[in-house]
This record gives sequence, structure tokens and C-alpha cells, in this order.
Amino acid sequence: MKVCFDHFRLITLSLILLSIAPFLAMADGHGTPFNAAVQAVRDKNYGAAYEGFLSLAEAADHDAQYNLAILLRKGLGHPANYAQSLKWVWLAEVGGNAKASTLCEELLELVPGDTQETIRLQVKQALDSRFKEGDSKVILQLAQYHLSIVIEPDYKSAYALRALAAAIGVKKAVELRDEIEGELEPADLIEAQQMAAKLFAEKTWMIEVAE
Repeated sequence: MKVCFDHFRLITLSLILLSIAPFLAMADGHGTPFNAAVQAVRDKNYGAAYEGFLSLAEAADHDAQYNLAILLRKGLGHPANYAQSLKWVWLAEVGGNAKASTLCEELLELVPGDTQETIRLQVKQALDSRFKEGDSKVILQLAQYHLSIVIEPDYKSAYALRALAAAIGVKKAVELRDEIEGELEPADLIEAQQMAAKLFAEKTWMIEVAE
């Protein structure tokens, strides 16, 4: 039995290292806190890695959110928590982390439906909080929430948010807005555009300069 356990433990540690390895090359771009958390994983100091990624995840670092979700899924550095792992991987997914969808699919098989709804609400609240603060980076993430996190896509809300993002110059927002225009009936499209205008007028958004 001990041999089997040791074999399982080695597989588990290999999985966590493989999951976070793709971010090693990106570490310099994240700065010292992310580097330190990655190094903690390499040193198998998962408690320090968890705390490091948690701090960055709460500051909307989407790679850190994904790594934190991995740690919570595997129960390293913190007891396994599939519900909170789902929360962080959903936030990473709407933030554009390319690897998040695979882990998300796995967690949806493990987390019961009523808990999923609770986590959806937590994700929405986290995104709404940043939106209310005028964080332009969250606009497209909130739009993506209405497309991929909710059970039934809400194209009207997603279009309104993407139209807002386009108006203030968020990168790729024009293409994303136009991509879903055909999903809306003419009356709904007009309403979505009115929603975007209302959001635009509600606060002073910093106009982004295209790179």
C-alpha cells in the first residue's frame, strides 16, 4: 500500500509542477511576487506558494488566479476546495488565461449545481466591484462572464459591455462587439446600444490609447 501511495504522491506533485511550469517563462513579466510564488512551488513550499498566488489573484492577476485554482484543486498549500478552485479558474478564464477552460470543465464535474450558482454569484460580485471602481480592464471580462460563465448566454449584456469597451478604446473590443452583433434581434440590439450609452455616461472612463 505504501508503494501505491508514494506513486500517487509523485504523480500529484508532477501534475502541479507541470501545471505551473508554463508560467515560469512569464515570471519576469509579473515581477518579484509572482516569481517568488513560482519558486515556492519549485521548492515544494506550497504554503508560501498559496499565500503568494492568493495575494496576486485578489489583485486580478489572471495567471496567479489559475495557479491558485490548481493548488486548491490538488489540495497543496491549503486543503482541497473545489468550489473556490472553480471561482478562481472562472476569473482566470474570463481574464483570458488559455489553460483555464480545461480545469474548469474538470471542476464542473466535481462541484454540485447549487454550489456552482453560488460561485457564479461570487465571480460576478468580484467583477462588478472592479467595474464600479472604473477599472476599464474588467469590462471585457464582465462581458465574457455573460457569455461563458452564465448558464444561458446573455448577448444583450455582453454586447453592451463590449460596445462600452470599444467606445473607450479597449484593445480588440471593436472586433469582439461586432462578433456577437448578429446574435441579437434588431430591437434587442438597439436596447443593448442604449445600455452601453448609459454605462458610458455613468462615470468618467479613461480613454485608452491604442498601442
